[in-house]
Amino acid sequence: MIAFFIYILKSSFCLALLYGFYKLFFASTTRFSLNRWILVGGMLTCLLLPFVSLELEREPLVHSPFILMEEWQEEWEQSVSGTLAIGMTERSQKENGYEGWSMLFAGIYLSGCIFVFLQWIAGYIRLFRWINRHEYKVWNGLRWVLYDIPVRSFSWGRYIVINRREYEEHSPVCLHEEMHCRYGHCYDNLLIQFVLIFHWWNPLVWKLKHELNGVHEYQADEGVLNQGIDAKTYQLLLVRKAVGSRLYSMACGFTHSSLKKRISMMSKKRNSKWVRLRVLLAVPLAAGVVYTFARPEMKKTVADYSAVLEMKNQGKKSPN
Repeated sequence: MIAFFIYILKSSFCLALLYGFYKLFFASTTRFSLNRWILVGGMLTCLLLPFVSLELEREPLVHSPFILMEEWQEEWEQSVSGTLAIGMTERSQKENGYEGWSMLFAGIYLSGCIFVFLQWIAGYIRLFRWINRHEYKVWNGLRWVLYDIPVRSFSWGRYIVINRREYEEHSPVCLHEEMHCRYGHCYDNLLIQFVLIFHWWNPLVWKLKHELNGVHEYQADEGVLNQGIDAKTYQLLLVRKAVGSRLYSMACGFTHSSLKKRISMMSKKRNSKWVRLRVLLAVPLAAGVVYTFARPEMKKTVADYSAVLEMKNQGKKSPN
């Protein structure tokens, strides 16, 4: 369990760096496809980086908290194994206190994970009820679920829920939702929701979710304008549709992002392709993270440690 918490802290540290890196170098750019893959690929990298194991021949210049936590984990595990080997049944009051606090934090953390997971499941149940409540029409390879009542349009997978009148009028709303489906934005949402189950306590991960949703909207808006829709007409439609709240955070919808920022991004001049070179800055950043997680070579064997632990325990038993 301790190893799992160390992994969560390491991956959360990586995700926080990803958010800072994205905001500093890419958040204001108009290469939306690049921005999307930086966020998605960066999250996947952050989940895998803590598994990279690197041992240094020399002591690092600065002991990172992660090294200290891993050393404490090894001491704890070897202490427990040494206690079982010697056959001791009594524990010190300090050890009991550590275990009590560990159980408390584990209970709080797991409760948060379960709460976010149940919220996620409940949201998908409501989502698929909307999808399955009516028959769908197949058009352009997508399944259009049409409602006669006013409904805020959204999409998931190959399904689009939309008002029948907008569908029959071929409103730009249809194109917008179609772009979400074509780009597969729902799979990005699945990834970030999965990450949030374990990182619900980190506000920067929620910020990453907000940034990713924004990129989805900018990319869909760009796809609509590339189909020949007049920018001013489309922006006026955005303003009219801005009233009300979104349906579900896991679905892709027409007004899920900041209206002012979306209009600003549509009016902004497209960045040069050279902006892609900024991705290279992630290489030294990742190398620094791996160095931060690196550990010095173990000079002591487990047998030597067990012998020292046994002598220490015998010293505790001896009378004063």
